Amino acid sequence: MKKLLLTIAAILMLGTVATNAQTKTTELMIRGGFATNQFIGDDYDADGFGMNPGYNVGLELNNFFYKSVYWNTGLLFGSRGYKYEVELNKNNKTTTRFRAHNFQIPLTIGYRFDLGDGLALDGRIGGFFSTDLAANYKNTVEVMGEENTKKEKITDWDHYNRCDGGLLVGIGLWINNINLDFAYQRGFAERIDGMEGGASNFLIRLGYAF
Repeated sequence: MKKLLLTIAAILMLGTVATNAQTKTTELMIRGGFATNQFIGDDYDADGFGMNPGYNVGLELNNFFYKSVYWNTGLLFGSRGYKYEVELNKNNKTTTRFRAHNFQIPLTIGYRFDLGDGLALDGRIGGFFSTDLAANYKNTVEVMGEENTKKEKITDWDHYNRCDGGLLVGIGLWINNINLDFAYQRGFAERIDGMEGGASNFLIRLGYAF
C-alpha cells in the first residue's frame, strides 16, 4: 500500500504541473449521496449476503488538461460494508451488519461532452485508495422473539485490513453547475486476511461545481 500511495502522489504532482502549464480550467466540486455497500467474492456468495446502505460525500477537483479531457481527484468520506441475514427457522434468525467509515482518494481520467444549453454528459475511469478510520461489526441473534446483540470494533480484530484500493468508473449528467453522478467502486483488498472477496459499492451522488 505504501507503493500505491507514492504512485498516487506522483501522478497527482505530474497532473498539477501539466494543468498549470496548460493553464486550463479547474473545477472545485462538492458531492454527496447514497452508496449501496456490499462485498462480493467466494466468501460472500452464500444466500443471505446483501446490501448495507451507506454514504459518500466529499470535495473533488476536475482539471481540464486538453479540451474536454480532465483528470479528477479529491478527498472523500464514505463507507463500505455488507449485511448477512439467515433465518434458521420461523422462530430463530441471525443478522450481521458490517460498516466501515473511511477516507477515500479517487484518481480518474474523464471526458465531458457538451450537449448545449448548459447540458453535458461525462464519463471517467480510474482507481481509488481508501483507509478505514472506524468500523463496527454487529451480530444480532433472535430466538423466540428475544434479541441478543454482540458488537465489535476493528480494534478488537486481528488481521483486519484497513486499507483498500481498486477500480472506479462513473458517468454523470450536468445541468449548468449541478451534477448528478453515478459511479461504481470495486475494492480488491480482502477485509480480513484469508477471506476471498472485496467491497462493491454503487454511488448515486448530487454535486455542485464552483
